[in-house]
Amino acid sequence: MTGAGPEKQPTGDEETVGGFGYAQELHRSLSWFSLFSVSFSIMSIATGVFLNFTFGITQLGPVSIWLWPAVGVGQLLVALVLSELGTRIPLAGAGYQWGSRLVGPAYGWFIGALGILYAAVGVPGIVYLAVAPLTEYVLGIDDASPRMTLFIALLMLTVAYLVNIISVQVAARINNVAVLAEILGTVVLALLLFFLWVTGAKDSDHGIGYLTEHHHLPGYSYGYAVALASLVGVYTLAGFEAAADVAEEAVDARRALPRAILGSVVVSVVLGMLVLIGFTVAIPSDEVLAAGGLPAVFQYWLGEGLARTFVGVVVFAMFALMVVSAAVIARILFAMARDNMLPGSALLRQVNPTTKTPVPALLAGYVLNIAVVVFGYNSSNAFGTLVGATAVLPYLVYLLIVLAYGYRRRRLAAVDGAFDLGRFAGAVFENVPRLPRRRRPDADTAGRVPPSELLRARWAGPGSAVVASRTTPTARTGRGRSTAPRSATPAHRWPESPGGRRMKKKAPTAGTWVNWAGDESCAPRHALQPRSVDEVAAATKRAAAEGRTVRVVGAGHSFNDQVCTDGLLLNLDRMSGLWHVDAEAGLVTVGAGTRLSELNLQLARHGLALPNLGDIDRQSIAGAMSTGTHGTGRRLGNLATQIESLDLVLADGTTLTCTEADPEILRAARLSLGALGVITSYTLRVVPAFALRAETRTMPLARTLDSLDYLVDGNDHFEFFLFPHTDAALVKLNNRTDEPVRPPRDLAKGIAEFTENGAFDAACRAGRRFPSQIPRLNRAVTRLMSPSSHVDQSHRVFASKRSVRFTEMEWAVPRAACAEVLQEILRVINREHLDVGFPIEVRFVAPDEQSHLSPAYGRESAYLAVHMYQGMPWERYFRSVQDIALAFDGRPHWGKRHLMTAAGLAARYPAWDTFQAVRARLDPQGTFTNAHLRRVLGPVTDSQDSKGGRGHADQ
Repeated sequence: MTGAGPEKQPTGDEETVGGFGYAQELHRSLSWFSLFSVSFSIMSIATGVFLNFTFGITQLGPVSIWLWPAVGVGQLLVALVLSELGTRIPLAGAGYQWGSRLVGPAYGWFIGALGILYAAVGVPGIVYLAVAPLTEYVLGIDDASPRMTLFIALLMLTVAYLVNIISVQVAARINNVAVLAEILGTVVLALLLFFLWVTGAKDSDHGIGYLTEHHHLPGYSYGYAVALASLVGVYTLAGFEAAADVAEEAVDARRALPRAILGSVVVSVVLGMLVLIGFTVAIPSDEVLAAGGLPAVFQYWLGEGLARTFVGVVVFAMFALMVVSAAVIARILFAMARDNMLPGSALLRQVNPTTKTPVPALLAGYVLNIAVVVFGYNSSNAFGTLVGATAVLPYLVYLLIVLAYGYRRRRLAAVDGAFDLGRFAGAVFENVPRLPRRRRPDADTAGRVPPSELLRARWAGPGSAVVASRTTPTARTGRGRSTAPRSATPAHRWPESPGGRRMKKKAPTAGTWVNWAGDESCAPRHALQPRSVDEVAAATKRAAAEGRTVRVVGAGHSFNDQVCTDGLLLNLDRMSGLWHVDAEAGLVTVGAGTRLSELNLQLARHGLALPNLGDIDRQSIAGAMSTGTHGTGRRLGNLATQIESLDLVLADGTTLTCTEADPEILRAARLSLGALGVITSYTLRVVPAFALRAETRTMPLARTLDSLDYLVDGNDHFEFFLFPHTDAALVKLNNRTDEPVRPPRDLAKGIAEFTENGAFDAACRAGRRFPSQIPRLNRAVTRLMSPSSHVDQSHRVFASKRSVRFTEMEWAVPRAACAEVLQEILRVINREHLDVGFPIEVRFVAPDEQSHLSPAYGRESAYLAVHMYQGMPWERYFRSVQDIALAFDGRPHWGKRHLMTAAGLAARYPAWDTFQAVRARLDPQGTFTNAHLRRVLGPVTDSQDSKGGRGHADQ
């Protein structure tokens, strides 16, 4: 091809598909009206308005209906773009094909996966939460059991998929009839209600001015109310691109698609507005709407019989939506399988030669939908959250497609006689950033590429795998991707200054150690992974002789620089595992490098467990014990209280077994910050394995604080999270039980982990980008939280997966001061306008005199942990929290951030001098002391010198 001008495209449907490298396998029989019906059914104004109408009125009042046309205009702009794109790439599974051919296979796969997820969850959500209950209402089944609802949902899904398997023509006819019924039924109903209201057939407490009345819920702004109320239109006016998903079954697809897509959006916006006006003026009172929703409004004006009839029309429209959605998910699966992009592609891409329908893909969609409905039956709360969360997926798909098309549009030839944006394209795409253009081997840069030539180098034809899109294993050149192994060391963040500004990324050099949070690092001269105590002793003795510092690293979950050294850094991962078990005595010996998660599993195999754990289990046992890691429970101390004895390698290479035979050494070594030597093993007290009933729910913050004593004393393990800028707390109640284990289902657990990690990380990123929106984000998060309850083994309840990166400070204060300290922290956040998106975590620990440096030494303690998301300024917030904690005799967590020095810490620990005496005895040369320990413990001195080190905190 030369740059002489755009290449003409064939308009014959079969030639079009062949031009993209595929054979015409699906039967072409859909007219433009059938395509229009597909898009109209997916949007379904009857479904959207019926399900969401009350929500909009509640958030903003009747004026909320006027947001519908505003949303409609935005959707029309997107529809214009997709209509033009549909004429250029009219293939089944449109979103997947568009992404693949505009950007690449991985991009297309991601868009296709989003489409599958949306259909797999959205259809079951509608059928189980709406269609089945409304069917019961229409049939007069007033007291239907959950099993009846499940049966109706499964039956309707089965029928919807059977219709699609029989033939696309049958599905189209049913859908066409349903669309006509929906248009006539909803419009007639709205006009009838308006007429009855105008004529005063029954009492109504408002006039036409009611359509402009507005309000917002207490505690929230009008802006927030407008955003929520607009969701009525946002949730409804989506899915219009579905017509493009069945493009390979359309007659004259390139001309029919734009008419169908644009027509469905325009008709939906106009008719939807008429319906909203009719339904709104017909509201007899707020009480009627609140009590029974739209069915109650219909019944008020029309009587029960007619009301049920019109709801039946809505149910029919919803059924048509199910039929169309089944077709759409099958076409996406078929399209991706045709390019070998899915497991089982050879089966999923098959088309029945008689019905000309992709039967295996339909059956796969059916199985997915059935599985999600059954999940909804078993976990209704999690299911509702999942359905609500997936509502954003169409808009993510639109964004990805529009951006990709904006990049590539100028490189594509127009299709002769087909829809084209023409001179209006600039208004749509002028703000879309342009990718650097590469010279293609098949087109001069002055010309345009036919859509069928997109990715020609990447696709080998129908039914083939992606072949040439992957970069060969060479060094990085141009935009290619190197296959050379990446450094195992992640990027870390450095503080610019102590002024509380953001921490910048700085790639570490080879041999650099970086902590989990990515904000502390060091470059040791030597880094070793010994396999035995003898190797530890030899390495330590050699480093001490050379005058080098020795430090030990575990999982890197400390948030300060206590691990950092320029000398010898030891990693004990190879010294892990359960070394000895005495179940009768309740004692086990474990290697110091063992991760808590690994230890939990090994103990469970022996019917044993640790009596308490923290909220994560990624740490090494030595790191957790040496820094004072704790869980929650007023009768339980921190994890170091479980230590019966330990083995300690000293600077001279000798090994000291610390037991109660010398209690002062053992109490110093249990929580020592690695200042005494290298711990190689522990003997721990364990208990028989036990189960916990885990309950999570939200409570008003004021009520939580008022009930603290009751909650702490009345539960084995109680903790709570309070969210700044809100009045809500998330409480967790874990209690021992003899009930059978009833763990959360895998899907429910996966959803919870996604919400707590992926979704929460997205909210944190949004807060970092738009700090002024953090209060709104926090309020939104608290409203999304739902109660849950399950019974599981203790270690699976205590520990949760945490992948969101942050930095942290934590203080132990007297339990009695907990509420007052929290209230003061919240006052400072509000007064200083601090951008705090992370919740404050509060846990409770028993008095502890088994470790000289325990923050809970000698008193019941409440631990208050504050966090800041990675890349956000933290020092101003943390300094304020420290000032408050110090005023209440607080002690910092040794593994978290704080700004204190030995001079201020000494006065807060009654056994400080005893610890310092043991330290001077075991490490007189300071072999295990780095800059951090000199700051927080001071230099190694004898006990007499250490007594003079008491004073105020260095702030």
